[in-house]
Amino acid sequence: MKIQELAKKFICVSVDQMPLLYGNDAVRAEERTFFKRVIDQITGEWAHESRQGTYVVTPSGKLLEARALTKIGWQKMERPKEVLQLMEQGLEQWGKMAPAERRRDPGLKLPVEANNDWDKFYPADGLVLRMTCRDLPRKEGDWNQVLWGEAVWENLDYAWFRRNEANQWIPSSIATGATFEVSPVLVERLVRFHMLDNVRCVSAKHFRKGDVQKAQLTGKVLEVRGNNVSLRYEGTSRAERLDPKVGLETNMLGRAIFNVASGRFTSFELIAVGNRWGTQETRESVNPSPLGFIFVLVPALDPRDHAPPRFLALEQDYWK
Repeated sequence: MKIQELAKKFICVSVDQMPLLYGNDAVRAEERTFFKRVIDQITGEWAHESRQGTYVVTPSGKLLEARALTKIGWQKMERPKEVLQLMEQGLEQWGKMAPAERRRDPGLKLPVEANNDWDKFYPADGLVLRMTCRDLPRKEGDWNQVLWGEAVWENLDYAWFRRNEANQWIPSSIATGATFEVSPVLVERLVRFHMLDNVRCVSAKHFRKGDVQKAQLTGKVLEVRGNNVSLRYEGTSRAERLDPKVGLETNMLGRAIFNVASGRFTSFELIAVGNRWGTQETRESVNPSPLGFIFVLVPALDPRDHAPPRFLALEQDYWK
């Protein structure tokens, strides 16, 4: 409650920091300049290439307080007491500033309103899936189990398919018993950009096109009842990159209901379970360890689920 009350004295902003770090679009150039101005004031060595954190800043970009992903500060980032202290200290410093210091930098032309360009790309008439990835039970003595104890870690992302792509998740001729192959391009999108080891921290790299060794998903019409078509999916995936060596192999199983009258899915669930291996930013285990993903349908009108896919902002070939 203290944090909620104190938050009324702030303009609270939540932003995906990855496009600000790695994006190159001209639309958000000033935002990137502002963000860089803020993070450059952080002292200490960063624990990761991410710049996650909670920052208290002035409109000109002067950093007042922060709890960021540095090697000595990352454990404080999400502790309520630390966040409360951060806000109190930030307000105290703000109160000591002269009025002129509080004003915006006139040389930095930041947008007056929040810039959410991704809404115009949101496929409201297509297929949007919320992806959750999580660790699965491990063997005793596994490096990850030793480090993280009994905690269950998971992370989220969203997969977008335009209307013409959503139609490729159903057969061209609908009849009970009909089988078909889901477009390899769409399955490969899931494998390259979404079926990644994001459990502990969002992966900074995805699989390249040449890294995908298998991305196959077969569909079958189980039943046609009126306008509703019940579908089953089954398939496998395998991808591996070598810089550094990181790989993932899964078995996939899913089910869905498609309404031919509306041209939309009314339910969709796809599970992928398998093993990951190799070393990356948040893992140092070289032994295969189990990992799971579930993709579920997102209601088109729920703005809470309009977050763009993680790599849509960074990669030009997401839609390809």
